[in-house]
Amino acid sequence: MTIIVNHATALDQRTFQSQDVDHIPLIIVDLHLMKITGDNRSLGMAHFKNPRKTTVYVIFFTKKEEGTKVNEVFDLLNSLVQIAPKQPRPKSLLILLDKCSHEKLKAILKYAWSLKFLDLSILKLNAKNKTTFNSYNPFTKSYLHGARTIFPDKLIDVKHYPMKVDGFTMKPYFTIDRNNQTSGSHFNYVKTIIKTLGFSEVVVMKNHSNVEEFTESVIRDLEKNELTISTFAFYSWRFENRDFVQGNFIDISQMSIITPIIKTTSVYFSFVILLYILSFPLIIFVFAMVSKVLKFDSKIWSILFIFQVLIGLSSPVMLRKSYEKGTFLLISVLSIIYLNLFFSKFADMQFVVNELELNTAKDILDSGMKVYSAFSNSSPDPYESNSLFSKAEKVDIHEECVKKVIETQFSVCIAPRAFAKYSVKNNVDSKEEPIMKISEVSIRPGYNHFALEKASPFVEKLIESSEKLKSRVL
Repeated sequence: MTIIVNHATALDQRTFQSQDVDHIPLIIVDLHLMKITGDNRSLGMAHFKNPRKTTVYVIFFTKKEEGTKVNEVFDLLNSLVQIAPKQPRPKSLLILLDKCSHEKLKAILKYAWSLKFLDLSILKLNAKNKTTFNSYNPFTKSYLHGARTIFPDKLIDVKHYPMKVDGFTMKPYFTIDRNNQTSGSHFNYVKTIIKTLGFSEVVVMKNHSNVEEFTESVIRDLEKNELTISTFAFYSWRFENRDFVQGNFIDISQMSIITPIIKTTSVYFSFVILLYILSFPLIIFVFAMVSKVLKFDSKIWSILFIFQVLIGLSSPVMLRKSYEKGTFLLISVLSIIYLNLFFSKFADMQFVVNELELNTAKDILDSGMKVYSAFSNSSPDPYESNSLFSKAEKVDIHEECVKKVIETQFSVCIAPRAFAKYSVKNNVDSKEEPIMKISEVSIRPGYNHFALEKASPFVEKLIESSEKLKSRVL
């Protein structure tokens, strides 16, 4: 418990030294004294970093002769916000020690909601000197006076309260069809959670030329509370210092490498075929020499004539001499044996079509292919593919990256795994065969989280709903 006072006179600290409360861990913060001394070291304690999960604020507002001044309460609430500006506000009980009209109460409660205080109640004395709890329900736009519960659960029925979500045409994460219906892998997930809790979604379309510009625009809107939740999951490590709330873990996303399918043809044959081919001119030469030695008719026994007989053609002229006929018969028989053996070995020849192996970063680098990516390559990467990512030529959007692979057939694209799978599936040739594939190399593994607006009051319920959804899917 954190006791916060706007002035030391607002509280008799001896109250908290009794045995009734000494077992409760608490810290007392005097904002007035802190302002005077400039000593705000107590606000650096661990439980102030995410107060929603670690503490409950009990705020005492000092008595004043002129009654409660609304602007001073506003200043006090703003001071509490500055303790942990981007984290969800803790449950807070504001105790007013003097009279306060209903109009002032309403103004304070509505202003507290504008600062994202969902569970803020005011304790005050009514006209009968009895304490009453007062709170504001932003979903029904009603003020609760005299409630018995300090922090009523306002998220039981949110009356289809609108949640602003981002929209940006990026398949498969977010798409809009001809009927203006929105869908997509991440969007459907967020939409299911929102509908389960009873909210409605209002899509705020983003028109930007590249991925990083879109991402930065979404984060700025979350920081300014102009968006409620992003429909696109972010790498948690990239934006841990930005002023938005990190939602729950969704999945481990890896950047994948899309490569073209490059086919090479390999020929496998017996070495004996080479011997046959090399021996063919030798046989011709031997018979040519025989014809000269035996003084065959040179007009008939040319090298061309011997070649024709060896390949199985008939003699173009009638041979008259018996020894010429015998030699012709010998060449013909040899031709039959030779051609039979040659073509039997030739029939065993194999033509094998293989895909070019690009399974490691070294394979891709050695191939000389150009590397493209829509993401910045400035972040450090401890993996083997660091050198690969550092060579990437930046493009504006993932679709342009894939287009480079298709058009050149000699480049690779680094993109998120979900987008890579979608692209490979939806880009095929005329035979419905894929023209790209995903390399086994995966780089920049990161934990994806959804992002919520700064100080989002819905974090707990959204995470709870998300975990239930994942459990049902499993």
